[in-house]
Amino acid sequence: MKNWIPAVVAALSLAACLCSLVFAAKTARRTDLAHVERAGSADALFRDAQDAQLDGDVRRAEALYRRLVSEQPANPVARLQLGILLQDSLHDPIEAMHEFDAYLRLAPDTEKRAMVEDRRARAKDQAVRLYGAGAPAVPAAPAAEGTETAALRRAAAAAQEALAAAQAERDDYRRQAAQLQRQVESLQKKIDMLQNGGTAALSAPTHDLARAFETMPLPDAGAAYAPAPGPAPAAGGRTYRVKRGDTLVRIAQRAYGDATRNVDIRRANPDKVGPNDLIREGDILLLP
Repeated sequence: MKNWIPAVVAALSLAACLCSLVFAAKTARRTDLAHVERAGSADALFRDAQDAQLDGDVRRAEALYRRLVSEQPANPVARLQLGILLQDSLHDPIEAMHEFDAYLRLAPDTEKRAMVEDRRARAKDQAVRLYGAGAPAVPAAPAAEGTETAALRRAAAAAQEALAAAQAERDDYRRQAAQLQRQVESLQKKIDMLQNGGTAALSAPTHDLARAFETMPLPDAGAAYAPAPGPAPAAGGRTYRVKRGDTLVRIAQRAYGDATRNVDIRRANPDKVGPNDLIREGDILLLP
């Protein structure tokens, strides 16, 4: 009878080990999820959407959240916030259920599961009250993406950012080329006027005008397109000259060790930062 006691002890030990492994795996997944949610909520576009929501501009907040979801479909916190906005402010329970389902698929071990499932149930009740038996079907939420797909999406986002910077630089060069072309045309008109005995020739001999024109300083193309000097820094403030390939996120990370400070740099330089945080090489930014 005593022969089965070691087997029972071994089985209990094995069960305890398995329970420990399962608990450790769940804890690790929740830690990873918390890191992902912190990173998602630190995104500049997410913070802009939250600011719009707090200001009561729900349509702008919705547009920003939808843009963020489109660019970062694996961002769970953006899915959750969009669902809450759709349910509470825009009264669209069908779309809200879609976003709650997407969040639960992306974050199956979330500590917010009970809250999200409760919101989904209430959204379903709202849909039944609004549409009755003819309620539209809830769209199927996308499955959680694998590691390889998520890495490819991050690489695509980085490439998109580099493309936007290159396009901004190209547009800047085109503006410079257009201004140079106008200068060339203006100078050519002066040459034609002198050669054809224009009004300037009435007040001086032709050879004197030609000699004066030869010594006339031409506009410095580099100086013509040098960026406007930045504002004088406040006491204790700093300035930074933009280099090729710089973005506000990179400058914030380099200056403060915190990429989310790009919002502070944008607000301190409203005349130097364009749409989508575009900045121009050579501009001097104030670092608050």
